[in-house]
Amino acid sequence: MLIRTPILKTASPLTSVEGARVRLFKRSRDFAIPPSSILALLFFLTINISAQQNKVNKILDDIRTQLTTDKKQKINEEILFASGNEPFVLTGVKSWYNDTLKNIRSRALTITARMGLKTQEPAFRQEALRLIVKACNDKDAALAGSAINYLTHFNRRDFTKDACDSIVVLLKKQTPQFEKLARIVGFLNLKEQVPFLQNILTEGKASTKIQWNIHLALARMGNEGSAKSCLDLAKGYPLDDNIMYYILPDLLYTRQKPVFDFLLEILYSDKKNCTSPNPNFSGHILCGYRVMEALAAVVKDFPLKTNSSEGIVTQDYDKALQITRDWFKEHKEYELKIDIY
Repeated sequence: MLIRTPILKTASPLTSVEGARVRLFKRSRDFAIPPSSILALLFFLTINISAQQNKVNKILDDIRTQLTTDKKQKINEEILFASGNEPFVLTGVKSWYNDTLKNIRSRALTITARMGLKTQEPAFRQEALRLIVKACNDKDAALAGSAINYLTHFNRRDFTKDACDSIVVLLKKQTPQFEKLARIVGFLNLKEQVPFLQNILTEGKASTKIQWNIHLALARMGNEGSAKSCLDLAKGYPLDDNIMYYILPDLLYTRQKPVFDFLLEILYSDKKNCTSPNPNFSGHILCGYRVMEALAAVVKDFPLKTNSSEGIVTQDYDKALQITRDWFKEHKEYELKIDIY
């Protein structure tokens, strides 16, 4: 008799015992595998999955114990994030979201986000995202804000219709996280929410910060008037570190060509109005270096090698900047990545 291990319901075939049965029986027809061999393989597969699930549950129990008591122990949490553990981990932390203790709910969020962003399986990414969206409703404003921040790291295709609907419901509650949610709506291109956002602008009661973020969200969804408002405000500031640190990320978010044309003007500029991040260098540098680094993350087929931890990989920033300038001059119809935040 086979032991059936409870797992997360998912379309993924990778860790499901039932999925393994289907694949094995298909192969048995193709290669004439004896039924006794199939049963043996299924038995060992089931035992292996059960052992792995028990290991995950033990680690989660240890984490929870450490969070709720003074007991200190070394816990190898990295095991949780091994490939194949997704259903066990996501099922294991699901109940933590209803805990009365904030630190339990917070740890559930961090574990879920890390697992969701690590896995490449769509079903597991969507389940992780569903739990994170739930955390966006947390009674603790800081934890809810953290959950919304995690949403910005997922790809647009990870958001199911149910997830989008839940975000819209939360948006219309106009919580303290409203401006963040408005930008999520813009990122997801939920154009049916444009009238709602425009109405808030028309009423004229929203704070300057909320109005700015609504304009950003509308610009992201292709509203030319809002894109112009964002651009006009940015052009009103002097070109220096402040616009690089505080305005540039917002302008990148819009993904609108007129806005990016303004950024390319900075890229081409030879004015040294920005300070160097190198503490051993007291002079000023071209602001174009900062724009180059920012564009690398959102422009398709960017000409320089990049990685997630260091950004642009180069030993010669002068040469890198020239390569970037030349590339944009040759690629007037460059494309922007719209599936990421």
